[in-house]
Amino acid sequence: AILRMPGALASMLSIPLCYVLAREFTASRAALLVPLLVACSPTQIVYAQQLREYSLTVCLAALLAISCARFIRAPHRRSAIWIAITAVVSVATQYGLGLFLAGLNLVCLVALRRSPEPRRAYALWFMAQLPAAVVAAAIMTRVCQLRCWAFMLPELEEPLVLRG
Repeated sequence: AILRMPGALASMLSIPLCYVLAREFTASRAALLVPLLVACSPTQIVYAQQLREYSLTVCLAALLAISCARFIRAPHRRSAIWIAITAVVSVATQYGLGLFLAGLNLVCLVALRRSPEPRRAYALWFMAQLPAAVVAAAIMTRVCQLRCWAFMLPELEEPLVLRG
């Protein structure tokens, strides 16, 4: 039971984070519906009970989206640092979040055109994405190396059998 605690805590933390994310885009009354939907979601309940990283993935995705929304609203150094931190932790935790980050980056690129200082905003955005790109490249390189070895040496995929 104690091993399942991080998943349960991450799942509980994702409820207020989803409210904060909803507040970035809607009025407070409409945003109150989001935590209720997240708390009652069967998928979220199942993830909270598992020993896997899925509930943490939901939590990190909400943090990434909040960071990007705040950076779009006010592209400052502090919000760029938050994007960098959440992006690195997200990609290192669940490399599938790299696809989510790529989608958020497309939204950021389009939205930053309307910034008062687009060049400065793009420079901050680029610097915030650099650490996550390095981490993602390192992870994907390692994954490709492991898969190449498994492809070239299929006996590595089979269980080791000692013969006497």
